[in-house]
Amino acid sequence: MTDSAGGTPSGATVRDGLALTEDLIRRKAEHNEGMLSTLEEVALHQLDIDRIETLNHCRQLKIVYLQSNLISRIEGLHRLKRLEYLNLALNNISCIEGLDRCESLQKLDLTVNFIDLDSLHTVGSLKNNSDLRELFLTGNPCEQHWENGCRHYVVATLPQLESFDGKAISKSERLLALQRLPALEHELSQLAPKAVARKAEQRRRRAAKQAERAARGEEESAGDDVDEYCPEVRVADAREAREQREAQEAAKEGTRRGGPGDAPLFGDQMGGERRFFKADGTTPVQMNTAKWPFSIEDDGASVVLDIALPRFLDSAQIDADVQPTYVRMALARSTSRRAISRDCDDA
Repeated sequence: MTDSAGGTPSGATVRDGLALTEDLIRRKAEHNEGMLSTLEEVALHQLDIDRIETLNHCRQLKIVYLQSNLISRIEGLHRLKRLEYLNLALNNISCIEGLDRCESLQKLDLTVNFIDLDSLHTVGSLKNNSDLRELFLTGNPCEQHWENGCRHYVVATLPQLESFDGKAISKSERLLALQRLPALEHELSQLAPKAVARKAEQRRRRAAKQAERAARGEEESAGDDVDEYCPEVRVADAREAREQREAQEAAKEGTRRGGPGDAPLFGDQMGGERRFFKADGTTPVQMNTAKWPFSIEDDGASVVLDIALPRFLDSAQIDADVQPTYVRMALARSTSRRAISRDCDDA
């Protein structure tokens, strides 16, 4: 694995991306109040995750979105007996494995990974997933380099499939695929070594380019390897984007705080005490820090304030204060305060 941004302590394992931690899963499980034991669906896409871990603790999971990460192996899912849909599109996966105990799996998306002809045979590891109905391999090298055989090979190998790459499998197509299977297996056995040689040559060309840039004292950039797209390039691109984001965040933080020894750009306003009344001490300041949608109706006999609160909000966390000239509702650090045009009571 290549060195990660920010450096790594001596002797520590170097990672291509970021860890999938329990804390991260809890943050992405806000819709389930952060509970892992009852979590059924979680979206973990576009987070630069490089390894599937921790998810085995979430045994009720049915839907997992892990697309657009840096995952190189399908692993750490063997306890997810209820898993129905797994999205691993746009990762660095080169073979299909680790799903034989996901007995409820119905849909698997491996779009735009790196499954080539030397590992296409691993699709056979899905034979025991009897509920599997949909599989996506669009954009993988195996389809690019075997256009006239890949689909029929997969269809014949996995008779339980109803759809492949988003296209329904007809009875006549399945019958033809089964008839072709012996010949396809023989053809694949001849194509697999060529795939291995092709990838080795690709690595050789990329290493030569890197050596040339190093000799010229140039740094590698994302555009240099467009014709050598491989897992290593995807990792490098992700690292570069991550470093740019971190630099931008650091610049924003520096602008807000000022340079070393300087006063904050916004002076005493940052972190100062919030004013709830104007200078006269009686006129309330209207605010809606949480951006809650609201409406006010006044029919002359009563004033109705309707505030749309988050769906899973615990009502015990709400603090409502009704005063003659204003109504205040607070939750943690979010406050909604509305002045009203006439006196009212708690009713």
